[in-house]
Amino acid sequence: MSEVRACFILPNVMGGCFVNCSNICHSIIAAGGDALLIITHSEDWIGIDPELLKGIKHVVIRYRRNDSKYHLFQKLKRHITDFDADTIVLNDLVDYQLVRTEQLSQQVIAILHGDYNYYYELAINSAPRIDKFVCVSELMKQKLVELLPERKEDIVYIPPMTRDFFIDRQTGGEDLSVLFVGRMTEEKGFQLLPKIDNALADDGYSVKWTVIARRITSEFDTWISKPNVHHREVVDNADMLEVYKKNDLLLLPSTEEGTPLALLEAMKAGVVPLVSDLPTISTNILMDGTTGYRLPINDAIAYVSKIEKLYKNRNHLNEMSQNAAAKSSDLFSVKAVSAVWQSILHDNKSKKDTSAVVASAYDRLDKAWLPNSIVSWLRKVRQKNNERI
Repeated sequence: MSEVRACFILPNVMGGCFVNCSNICHSIIAAGGDALLIITHSEDWIGIDPELLKGIKHVVIRYRRNDSKYHLFQKLKRHITDFDADTIVLNDLVDYQLVRTEQLSQQVIAILHGDYNYYYELAINSAPRIDKFVCVSELMKQKLVELLPERKEDIVYIPPMTRDFFIDRQTGGEDLSVLFVGRMTEEKGFQLLPKIDNALADDGYSVKWTVIARRITSEFDTWISKPNVHHREVVDNADMLEVYKKNDLLLLPSTEEGTPLALLEAMKAGVVPLVSDLPTISTNILMDGTTGYRLPINDAIAYVSKIEKLYKNRNHLNEMSQNAAAKSSDLFSVKAVSAVWQSILHDNKSKKDTSAVVASAYDRLDKAWLPNSIVSWLRKVRQKNNERI
């Protein structure tokens, strides 16, 4: 069996997508292959945990939004060629644009990281240039098969890859500790957290919060400054285990999700999840009342009710904690998920039609003979003129 040489292209955004890809790269290397992370770095540097890059070949390609796509894509192609990649793994816009616009001979795998129209549209628009599609939930796989029925055999479900660990824990403290990991957006249900906290306080329940989310708005400054709320914008991946140890519950009140990596990892650590009852979160993973609770979307009172129930019944909380850890560790061990990835990575003979007609990402300024500095300047001028209209 030949050695896998996989190149992952993804943006400089720290989150579940990046952690998943880093874990997959480590599993490829552990199996005797090699992996390259190409991190596309636009003007907005969000920052990547250096721990995730240890032991993985990686390169950062900096670009600005007005830059020539032709010159950007040539840089990407050079790194792919120099690494001698047999597989290219797509994760976001720039990578999909690359394979749509340039004819690449390597196997191309696209990961759909969430149940959002954004990912489905990227996959559909680039489908002729993609060999395999990886969906992080069973429902997402079903949806993509409905959208691309002719590609049914090329669409697979592989859950996010999470680290293996075990925490021997017993919940016995007076206050419950609640964890939120995500974004300060309505899509992630962040606006529910202050409501839940206030309702619990009104009922006489003291709860400690750990909130890991970038402060992208001042709307919640009052709440995240409260004495019982510990807000952190970023936590390094290596430090997340300590965060899990200190928390009893994980709240994920999202309106849309795939299979959140934070959910699987927290469950492995015995943190009991309370999540929105979304079809993309399999009932085989989150069994209501056994491994966590599934709650109506945007229903703060439902969350309050379950937190108060667990507050009063610590034996049930401990039982659910053990069930969550056992279920996640059984279904999502590194060995099990890595085996599925190895099977599709080794099947790396590209069968796609590179001559298929797809919409190019180039416009009339993306030419080999036009220097990037000129292209960038012309696009800035064009933007200013459009703003005046």
